[in-house]
Amino acid sequence: VRRHEIAFRYCNTIKNMDIREIRIRHLRRCIDEGFIIKDGKKNPIPEAFKINVKLLFNQVFAYAMEYEYLERNIAKDLKVKMVKTSNPHMSFTKEEMEILWSNTDDQYVRALLILCYSGMRPGELFKLEKKNIDFDNHTMVGGSKTEAGINRIIPIHPLIADFIKRDIGNLDFNYEQLRFQLKQITKHLGLGDGHRLHDGRKHFITLAKKYDVDEYALKRIVGHKITDLTESVYTERDPSWLFDEICKIKQY
Repeated sequence: VRRHEIAFRYCNTIKNMDIREIRIRHLRRCIDEGFIIKDGKKNPIPEAFKINVKLLFNQVFAYAMEYEYLERNIAKDLKVKMVKTSNPHMSFTKEEMEILWSNTDDQYVRALLILCYSGMRPGELFKLEKKNIDFDNHTMVGGSKTEAGINRIIPIHPLIADFIKRDIGNLDFNYEQLRFQLKQITKHLGLGDGHRLHDGRKHFITLAKKYDVDEYALKRIVGHKITDLTESVYTERDPSWLFDEICKIKQY
């Protein structure tokens, strides 16, 4: 929602137009020349953010078609080049993890460690509800984004079980605040530069590979699509199998 709100701010040239009058050239102008005023200065749309404006157009025009305002989604014909980030995700080093584990009195650090040992996306952490946590069977039900990721079973690693009991349902911050605090934690604790919230998910997958977690178990845990027909359709897996597999992962 926040991303859509920001994207809409770059659409000042069309925001008051009747959607039936909007043409591809108008959308293209937003992509190429969009800007917002901040601190009295004109800030052009960042190259990497243009795809988010395009996604907003797609959804708005799809909505208009569903309610029969339009017969065609012109946004689909709008081409926007994907820009690769210059700051890729990276896992935490052993030294960085030791620092994090030495500061678990900090709720933001605990949230980062939950991400590092569950494979959840940051947004999934904030949507997780206490009613969907089963400590007797060491599982959580949550997830989003893709068909394979929605409402999936996520085993609870013993290392973070106490954090989940303590914090889930009691988090008094949101995604944006945690992202801001990660920068503060990085600076205050002397972690490496450039860490991002999704680094926890990459760290989990890296650890899983290191400790030979079953490939299909890993995909089920993180919500990646399983293309093998035998595994995805004809194989039943007990949640206890996922727990056994995640327990292969050690602290570092």
